[in-house]
Amino acid sequence: MRTVSKRALLSALCVVVIAAVVLVVIVTFDKTQYRNAQYGFYVSLPSTWKGYSVIDQTWTGYTNGPNGQVASEHGPEILIRHPAWT
Repeated sequence: MRTVSKRALLSALCVVVIAAVVLVVIVTFDKTQYRNAQYGFYVSLPSTWKGYSVIDQTWTGYTNGPNGQVASEHGPEILIRHPAWT
C-alpha cells in the first residue's frame, strides 16, 4: 500500500478549502440580500429579486370580546415584494 506524504495531504486540503471559498464567494455575489439592522436579520433572495421593495407595517391580532372582536396584539410586519409585484 502506498503512503501519502503530509505535504500531499496538505496540498489537497488547501485545494479543497480554496474551492469552497470560491464557491461561497460566487454564491454570495450572485444573490440579492435584504438586511434589517433594526431586528438583526437578513434574507438571501434570488438574483431575479434585484430591485425588490420593502413595506414596513404593523399587524394586528384580534380576540373575541363581549361586543365582537377586540384588537389584542400587534407587532411589526415586513413585506418584501418582488420587483414585478403589482
